[in-house]
Amino acid sequence: MTSCTAEMVRSSTSKETTWRSIDWKRARREVRRLQMRIAKAVQAGDHGKVKSLQWTLTHSFYAKALAVKRVTSNQGKNTPGVDGILWKTAKDKMKAIASLRQHGYKAQPLRRTYIPKKNGKMRPLSIPTMVDRAMQALYKLALAPVAEITADRNLYGFREGRSCADAVAAAFNNILRGWANYHRHVVSSDVFRRVDSYVYEQLWRMLRRRHSNKSKKWLSRKYWRAAGKKGVFAIIVRYKNKLKLYQVIRICSIGIRRHRKIKADANPYLPEYGRYFWIRRHVKEAKLWRELTARQLRLALY
Repeated sequence: MTSCTAEMVRSSTSKETTWRSIDWKRARREVRRLQMRIAKAVQAGDHGKVKSLQWTLTHSFYAKALAVKRVTSNQGKNTPGVDGILWKTAKDKMKAIASLRQHGYKAQPLRRTYIPKKNGKMRPLSIPTMVDRAMQALYKLALAPVAEITADRNLYGFREGRSCADAVAAAFNNILRGWANYHRHVVSSDVFRRVDSYVYEQLWRMLRRRHSNKSKKWLSRKYWRAAGKKGVFAIIVRYKNKLKLYQVIRICSIGIRRHRKIKADANPYLPEYGRYFWIRRHVKEAKLWRELTARQLRLALY
């Protein structure tokens, strides 16, 4: 057991710690360190070590404290479950930390309630108890590293650091990039410029409708200067107190690749051209000129 892990386990039995004396920066740092070790063990395929580290994490004082902090600082902190219990005071929260134990734990029934919808109908909502919420938050800390390693790289729902804006940007850019890569060998640079212009016009029309009371200068400053590049559509989104930049690619920047014509004198039955034809058959890049942007292509041709 490492000194870090030993310290976390010893802290769980400390009688002197109070809610206000908890060092939250250290708590997050130590929990993150264990999560990183879990992720590395998953990558290495060491399932025994993964289980051991998850046990250490779910039994550590810092992880339990963060789980309690999460359920007592979100919007549902004033909504009790079927037991009617809320953790309001610092003393209640410290007792809650001590109560988060796997041995003897059994989830309680959900409290059913109904909230009004915009259309006048009622939407059912099931509310777990504070203990159940905290246990879910605690075990999420141990399961999240495994989920991140094993998840599809293009999956964006319910993942840390990813949002709906990531999914939209990825889908939009994938369409543009896929089309450009497919046609880059046969179309002219003018076609790429026309597509970029079409995307610009559609985005501009959409934003004019959405911000009908804003000036053209405001739209340009907000959506076409965020990336610091001229003519690139981009937005800055605040997600979990962090600023993230999303931008739409310009397919002119992908570049055009032209087919490299075979040598006129090449003969597959002459030994001096044997290596030349082998390279053309087995090396895909041998049949293509190097990647050129639309500007570079114009300069090369004209």
